[in-house]
Amino acid sequence: MRRPLLVVLSLLPFWMVAQSPTLILGEVTHRTASVSIAINAPAHDYYNHLGWLALGPNNAHHPLRVGETAKCFDDLEPGTVYRIAHITPTSNSNEYDTNYVTEFSTLEDWQHRKEAPDFSFVTGSCSYINEESTDRPGDPYGGGYGIYGHMAAEDADFNLWLGDNLYLRPSDYTSTSGIMRRYFYSRRNESLSPLLSSRPNLAIWDDHDAGPNNCLGTFSLMDETRKAFVTYWPRESYGTSEVEDLRWVSTYSDVVVIGLDNRSHRTSEHAHNPQILGKEQIDWLVSQVRFYRSASFIVVAIGGQVLNSAAVYENYAQYPQEREYLLSQLAATGYNNLVFFTGDRHHSERSELEFDGHRMVDFTVSPMTSGPSTVVADEVNENRIGDYIDERNYAVVSVTGERGQRQMTVIYKNSEGEEISRHTIDSL
Repeated sequence: MRRPLLVVLSLLPFWMVAQSPTLILGEVTHRTASVSIAINAPAHDYYNHLGWLALGPNNAHHPLRVGETAKCFDDLEPGTVYRIAHITPTSNSNEYDTNYVTEFSTLEDWQHRKEAPDFSFVTGSCSYINEESTDRPGDPYGGGYGIYGHMAAEDADFNLWLGDNLYLRPSDYTSTSGIMRRYFYSRRNESLSPLLSSRPNLAIWDDHDAGPNNCLGTFSLMDETRKAFVTYWPRESYGTSEVEDLRWVSTYSDVVVIGLDNRSHRTSEHAHNPQILGKEQIDWLVSQVRFYRSASFIVVAIGGQVLNSAAVYENYAQYPQEREYLLSQLAATGYNNLVFFTGDRHHSERSELEFDGHRMVDFTVSPMTSGPSTVVADEVNENRIGDYIDERNYAVVSVTGERGQRQMTVIYKNSEGEEISRHTIDSL
């Protein structure tokens, strides 16, 4: 009677066969912690979320709440450390095993009580996990997975993923099954998994998360890739009450972090009215900047470079009319401490310009584990500050200082965790 069962299991996709739990810690607020958990089946399967608890002070137990679109621990206390545990029955029905997976801290309720806390985050883009059966022939495109361990070892409060967080292959983006399979395969990487569970993760997407290379908003399965993204990069909310896309807003201390969606509304640069974000999303961004103008910095995450002057590849300079509208509307707010963090380009650099008398900065951080650029040496970026980086890298970003003297420091590090360059900007 055992042999037919073994045959059935051998025919199941690898992600349907029992695997060790993979937990992704998403956005953590003052009172909630969003998570995604993959065990035996796709992460929306209810039964994969049984037996998970957040354990707080005085042995307080908070079970995982599984909603239609969100999985989170709620009713938490601000500024408190919690441990996430997975409780499983043993062969003795009266006993249970407790596996402590990770711990996290909810946001501190600091306003009107103390100075804004210093904090830091780790950021990067272009994360490629090799799979020989689906990769193009030749030398592996991905590598250097040890970088994830160095990122996890940083003393940081959260991770900010800048798009191309995985690479859908041609055999993936023709079906929902293929899309889910790619997430499962990537999340099983032994080097990557600890980084995803070690601290909260905020993420935006870019073309390889959304579909084929350089895909537009008309890609036929974008609704499915968007759903997968929401599942595997969990947070309280995406989009607006009127628009279903992947924009979002988070706050950390006195800094606001805004994620933009550069795929759902994107047209070709050759379209009659070419756009990346679209007027509605730009106007929404501007309204957020006006509302949060007292923040020491506003970080805006978007997949492609905004301030690189070279009109190549998917740079915003390929869309000059919309880029002009974006920058002019941001300058009109009078806010001087907006900092773009961008990915996509497989090289890193700092770009800066003064637009209508207002400072604008763009830190590009790319790639983590995909192939470094071989063309950047020939690219003329008139707004580049310092040298470009053409090796695998990530960045550690810290915000420190007393009120009125806040500074942002961006340290680029190589795949061995060694410093490459350092940049500091003052809050004006």
